[in-house]
Amino acid sequence: MTPSTNRSYGADKEPSSTQEHVGGRRLVVIGFDGIDPDLVDRWREHLPVLNDWLSDFSCPRLKTTSPPEPAVYWSSFSSALLPEKHHILGSWTRQQASYEVLWGTNTYSPPEFHEDGGLLTVGRATSRRRGSTFWQIAAQAGVSTNVVWVPFAFPADISGQNHFLSGLGVPDLLSTPSTSFILDSRSSPEDTAPEGMELLPLEQDGPSFHTLVPGPVDGSGKQTKLDLQVYLNPDHSQLVVESSGQRVMLSQDQLSEYLSLSFPLGPRHDARALVRFYPLDMGPERVRIYMSPLMPDPVSPFIPFSYPQEHARLLAENYGHFNTMGLASDAAALNANILPTKIFLDESRAEMDRQLALVMGEFHKGDADLFVAILTAPAAIARLASSLYAGQQDDPMEAQILDVYRWMDSAIGQLRASMDPNDILIVFSPAGLLPFRRALDINAWLVERGYLVIDRGRNPGSDCRLDNGCVDWSQSRAYSLGSGQVFLNFVGREPAGTVSPLDREALLADLSREFLHIRDPSAQNAPVVEGVLDRQAFMGGEPTASAVPDLLLVLSPGYQVAPSARAGSISDHVFTDSPPAWLADSSASDPARVQGMILATMPGFTQGASLLDIGPTVLGRLNVPIPATIQGRDLMASLRSGGAVPP
Repeated sequence: MTPSTNRSYGADKEPSSTQEHVGGRRLVVIGFDGIDPDLVDRWREHLPVLNDWLSDFSCPRLKTTSPPEPAVYWSSFSSALLPEKHHILGSWTRQQASYEVLWGTNTYSPPEFHEDGGLLTVGRATSRRRGSTFWQIAAQAGVSTNVVWVPFAFPADISGQNHFLSGLGVPDLLSTPSTSFILDSRSSPEDTAPEGMELLPLEQDGPSFHTLVPGPVDGSGKQTKLDLQVYLNPDHSQLVVESSGQRVMLSQDQLSEYLSLSFPLGPRHDARALVRFYPLDMGPERVRIYMSPLMPDPVSPFIPFSYPQEHARLLAENYGHFNTMGLASDAAALNANILPTKIFLDESRAEMDRQLALVMGEFHKGDADLFVAILTAPAAIARLASSLYAGQQDDPMEAQILDVYRWMDSAIGQLRASMDPNDILIVFSPAGLLPFRRALDINAWLVERGYLVIDRGRNPGSDCRLDNGCVDWSQSRAYSLGSGQVFLNFVGREPAGTVSPLDREALLADLSREFLHIRDPSAQNAPVVEGVLDRQAFMGGEPTASAVPDLLLVLSPGYQVAPSARAGSISDHVFTDSPPAWLADSSASDPARVQGMILATMPGFTQGASLLDIGPTVLGRLNVPIPATIQGRDLMASLRSGGAVPP
């Protein structure tokens, strides 16, 4: 059944009639990304709602995935499958039978056009995740659903009585996770942009400047470019940025309002992006401006990210602009000292409030028997601390992060106060956090040890990647991608494989032994790797399975894989300090050390719960048959039949 497109937006309405299979109850599942249960326990006196809910008990822990990396654990939450079954093993992976590095959980196709320029098909995304989501299963069974911002659940599910808005994992218009820009009137061809950013030269033309902003591929297969004009007022107190007749004003120490950029893809079709600006230098000698990533405009998205397609547009019209990529603020710009910490914090907190306003507005409509929403913005601030997650009390970010937990506590209180007595509420975070003080570049270590060989005439550094000709694959035996994933250059699996089946086990043993002996010379030779799992131990995969790594490293607390190395870069340093916007993480940690939290208004539900169990338990409570392929458990099944709570 196709949802009605005349749905009420931005205003309360009478709840829909309750589906007979719901048993008179509405199921509400709310996730908070970046929330650590240890801090919930520590700050109980500041969290009155949670303190009352928990009573005399500590915050229940939720088992997370291995590896505990966002794309992995959110995919397991959605599908109730283990990583080896849903085939999402990290935010970064590689093209099958190739060394090409891919981001996210999807592949993308641009729009297609008729010969006369008319639109034939919109841009498309295809998910690499296997299995159906639990809300998709519920919708197909006739349950009315509304799903908001589940990370890495993109493209939007299309099934049954479903309203769906994708979140983190929606790409920018360049099909990257989040590429921001520096516009600079004094840039030169030799200048390089910080990681995650592009440098665009501002060319002066009398009193104004202009630059060409790269956009998506058009109908002819060429990358579009859009002219952007910049004007500086005489006293250098304000800048004006203009494109296609629209303009925004830039003032010192402030992020601008959104500006819509329209990239022509064909004679009658545009792809629109929403961007914001922050002035870095306002002349007279230099004009330098930060521009945010090309965030898809819900009015005319390059690739649809909601269902029905107009759902995102109607949400934006009624709740105001929100970050359609699920990001709270630009961590790459903070790491590069482009955005000040205050701006990053202010924008992250503002996005928290925008997300909550939209979620509460959709919740209050009462037109869905299953309501699922994930608030991702808290994680941006939560990752700015380090010593808090080591049990210390002197972290300079403690007050700001405590404010995030108070915000969460208030949000839960608002939800509980708005629910009917028969409604069921599940609140969770998918994983906790550990300090991230030092970064390990696994590829740089492999180069140092001779397992990965750099091609002649090339050097490790900013322009050296696994997929840009920097590596001599004919001499290389191993490489790394993602959060601790190590692949052998295996004959018959990799395009230029060098490791034969006969050599595989011996090489894995050598690598495992050497990984466990890695020490950090800048930290009193502290051990860096506390565990090495082979694919049989953590996934049971066959040696020729392309997506599954041969080894998975579990790093010691305080260590994570360097962000650039996760994306396939090879630096000239094995160790670096953690970036300023990334001082806590879970991705390459022992899952037992970074468990999430789980609370529910169902007695006994939280005991022994895993992230995979939320979906099937919801389906069981809705009286929807649970497919045999699902690996999570319905934790309430034994209680409904009079048995004991699962261990």
